[in-house]
Amino acid sequence: MASIITERTFDKLDDFFKEIVENKGKLYKEFISCMNNDVCNRFIFRGVPSMNYELIPSALREEKVKELCRLSGHVRPTQGIISEVAQIKSEHLILQKFFSHCDYNGLKVPVIERFRIYDSYCDNFHAWLPNDLFELAGLAQHYGLPTRLLDWSFNFYIALYFAIINAKKKDKYCSVWAFDVSLEKWFDRLGEKVKIVIPEYSQNPNLMAQKGVFTLWQIRNPNPKHSHPVDRRPLNEQIEKHLSYLHGLGLDKKNVIFSLVSR
Repeated sequence: MASIITERTFDKLDDFFKEIVENKGKLYKEFISCMNNDVCNRFIFRGVPSMNYELIPSALREEKVKELCRLSGHVRPTQGIISEVAQIKSEHLILQKFFSHCDYNGLKVPVIERFRIYDSYCDNFHAWLPNDLFELAGLAQHYGLPTRLLDWSFNFYIALYFAIINAKKKDKYCSVWAFDVSLEKWFDRLGEKVKIVIPEYSQNPNLMAQKGVFTLWQIRNPNPKHSHPVDRRPLNEQIEKHLSYLHGLGLDKKNVIFSLVSR
């Protein structure tokens, strides 16, 4: 199967501007002109300081396992998190603690009925993350807690800013990912889905300023009785496997994700 990633590399800033920033550029219409249309928003963008950074949310990164254990208190850091069940429970406990701490101190939190019942952990989720935890997870993510959400922006320039401002001298290139979310309808043909989560901007001015949006690879009907290993694959690999089942449906797999790398 053809790769779902189209990569464009720019060694000169002038070449970058000609193709993306100037109105005659090949990608200007898709990335910039569409960006200013609230109805369109075909692409979302993620800026990273190195082209070696993968599309893995913080809760699923190997280097975050000990932090996840410490924050949740579910598994000892020396044991680590191996099974999907332990991973989901750890994420759930972190969100529950975050909700309780904010609510106890009088901070506004989303309405989540399950967290209004003391010791309400339920291992029979229809999906993880469940829809009623999207808003809370977005807030937790914004305040630095590891979640299964991956940060993006509707604004190309904001993503480019984060790529450049955090770039390190040891890395030759920084990168901006562009994800064609107009293809989301194709993902609904299988049980596991890519969710595009738009936070409530009125409740978070910083996310509004950043035109923030999240992606989520949602696990459907996780089985608490089976010890499946944690799936730590990058989002693009998950999507690629997902789309391999859609071969022959007329989907142009080359236009799902762009990776724009530049010095």
